[in-house]
Amino acid sequence: MDTNPYELDTGPLPPADVAAARREQFAQANASLALEGMVMDAGDLAIQEAVITGAMTPDEAVAKYLERTRGAGQ
Repeated sequence: MDTNPYELDTGPLPPADVAAARREQFAQANASLALEGMVMDAGDLAIQEAVITGAMTPDEAVAKYLERTRGAGQ
């Protein structure tokens, strides 16, 4: 493997803050949805927080959203 002799080796990268990254991604998605007139309610935010903390997988969150949507249509 060729390495650049002028590149500074700063050592291993710090572990990524997964929760902070997820929180920022949800904030951006929520802002985009708000521009379209779709504001997240407390239930939506609770599901998002569960995904952020790892208490719920993204697939489980989608299933929960579908469950909520189907319940609202009845």
